[in-house]
Amino acid sequence: MQEKKREVTKAARDSKRRRLEAYEQGGVAGYATYYIGETSDLIQNNLIATIVTVLLMFGALIKFCCMGGSDDDDEGIYDAPLPEEDDEDDEDAGGESKGDAPTKKIEEVVEEEEKKPAKKDSKKKKKKKKAGKAD
Repeated sequence: MQEKKREVTKAARDSKRRRLEAYEQGGVAGYATYYIGETSDLIQNNLIATIVTVLLMFGALIKFCCMGGSDDDDEGIYDAPLPEEDDEDDEDAGGESKGDAPTKKIEEVVEEEEKKPAKKDSKKKKKKKKAGKAD
């Protein structure tokens, strides 16, 4: 039994010595070998803590991905009542199709915007314009 423990300890020292040699030689492969070896030793020595940590991280990832957030941003978009369609209006229109109605509404909105007076410049903007003209 003690011989097994000695062999395990000796193997661990040898692997650690090889990793340190690789680290001292430098290079990406040497650094990677060292840090991966150290990480695997840490995981093997603390197996239960590692499993618990991985499960907690996985659970947090699932919660983060499944969180929908608040629905405050979407309020009001679909709450507006739908316009009622009158079949009588279509008959009176002289054979116009239903597709013409939105076009008329858009044209009315554009005409209303054209009728609105232009906004007056604020005093600060007027001063800036005068200063720009003076230069």
